[in-house]
Amino acid sequence: MSKDTLNHHIHTFPSPYFLLNHQEHGFGVIEGTARANSSLLLEVTENRIVVADTERKELLRVNEIIGEPLQRSTVLDRNGNSFEGCVNHNEPFGWGVLYDKDHNRMYEGFRIGESSSCFGTSFDPENHHVQYEGEYCNGKRWGRGTQYDKMGKVVFDGEWLNDERLERRVKIASHDDLFHTQIEELTIANGACNEDDWKTLDLTALSLLRRLVIGEDCFDKVKEVKITGLAQLEEVSIGKNCFLNGGRGHLEPTSFALKDCPKVKTLTVGYQSFYLFGRCELEILPSLEVIAVGGYCFQCCGEVRVAHLSALKKVSIGKNSFAQSTLNRGAFCLEDCPEVETLELGKGACYNALRCVVRDNPKLRRVVLKEGCFHAATELTLSNVDGLTELHVGTRCFAAMPAAEDAMRTLRLSHLPGLKEVTIQNGSFSFWGGLELEDLTALTQVTVGDACFALDPEKGSKEEKCPKGRFVLKDCPKVKKLEIGKTSFLSCGACELSNLPALKSISIGSLKYADLQRGFPAASLELRSMVGWSVINRLAEAAKRAAGRLGVRHCEACGV
Repeated sequence: MSKDTLNHHIHTFPSPYFLLNHQEHGFGVIEGTARANSSLLLEVTENRIVVADTERKELLRVNEIIGEPLQRSTVLDRNGNSFEGCVNHNEPFGWGVLYDKDHNRMYEGFRIGESSSCFGTSFDPENHHVQYEGEYCNGKRWGRGTQYDKMGKVVFDGEWLNDERLERRVKIASHDDLFHTQIEELTIANGACNEDDWKTLDLTALSLLRRLVIGEDCFDKVKEVKITGLAQLEEVSIGKNCFLNGGRGHLEPTSFALKDCPKVKTLTVGYQSFYLFGRCELEILPSLEVIAVGGYCFQCCGEVRVAHLSALKKVSIGKNSFAQSTLNRGAFCLEDCPEVETLELGKGACYNALRCVVRDNPKLRRVVLKEGCFHAATELTLSNVDGLTELHVGTRCFAAMPAAEDAMRTLRLSHLPGLKEVTIQNGSFSFWGGLELEDLTALTQVTVGDACFALDPEKGSKEEKCPKGRFVLKDCPKVKKLEIGKTSFLSCGACELSNLPALKSISIGSLKYADLQRGFPAASLELRSMVGWSVINRLAEAAKRAAGRLGVRHCEACGV
């Protein structure tokens, strides 16, 4: 087995004790030990790879040389100590006993040249009691072993690395600090790991990792991050300004992957990290509860898919994240996450995404899209989200000029039994033609701001100037208040309010800006089945001027 082969199979050993250094495509082994099973032990040093059978006390392989029966003999070293056992080229090469000048045992076990190897027992030079029994690497205590005091009592029974007791909490602060395969908690200090030779961060070799904390301004040159197959990982926290790809831009392939980590619960990404990364993959994470991404992250990533995460409860994406990609524009999808309750996107997030799809999330309660989210999107899908109580769309969302084939889009919300409040702020859906709200049994309030659904028919061709859109609010028995701002629904040819027994207030436009209204300029108004309605109707001057085209039918409380 070569070192290159070993580097690709580090994670296959059940309990390796390897010191690691980073290489271009991941971590490589410096030295250490690993057991393949209860009897086979692997030792790796700078210049050799040894495989030994500790039960049969035989060397099976040294580098590419397959073990053969060796001569048993006695050789002297330069200090006058003698070794009795397997010898090759007049040097220790296998199992044997090392004696001092007075023929007192110093060591019994595997030995290659002048260093203890694989497994053995060392003895105190004064009283000749057992001093250490266990695994070795290149003469150093390494792996599992027991240390004794001069009276033969156990001082430490456990794990060793590089002749010291194993430390599972590791902090990397400089280029000289080393990783190892037994790390459970890994902290990267602020400003660390920014050398030019850091191209890939692949943590596959750290199979016992439970907690990963990366500070600020780290891994500046890395363009690929792989956190995959870590069965014990519970937390991933990444500070701000990390993984900036050296400012090389989105044309160079970059990716972040968190996959197949069954215990991970939280993923936190700080401000501007992964700024130029083009891919973000989250898969097979059955325990993940929180995804929190700060502002200006993954600017060049156009596709976001959060799916099949059975424990997920909250998704929070900060300002202008996933926002700037125009080369690989795709969709934001949140689907099949049965425990998710909250989706929040900050100002300008997913700015250039073409679609927003939220479906099959039965416990989702809040969807909050702040100013400028999904500016270029032509689709908003809310499906099988029966627990949804609040939909808040900030200003200038879904506001880009559409292609000709999408010129008359309609937002339809129906059969959402938990939805209580719909808020759409100024300038959102500004080039969409209509809004239809139907069979929303818990809905109490609808607020639509200025210049929403404001596709202007007067700017199209003769055929396009014919109003085609609709505003529909029907079969919503609990809705009490409807507010619509000025210059909204310019392309609507119909405004239907039907079966709204609790409706008390309608406000369309603003009396303060009567000359700028133009809301529903060509629509007929139909009010039906609204018994008990107490009318508060503030129609602006623009609506009054359209009164000749306005029809009102069957409103018993109005006497009409």
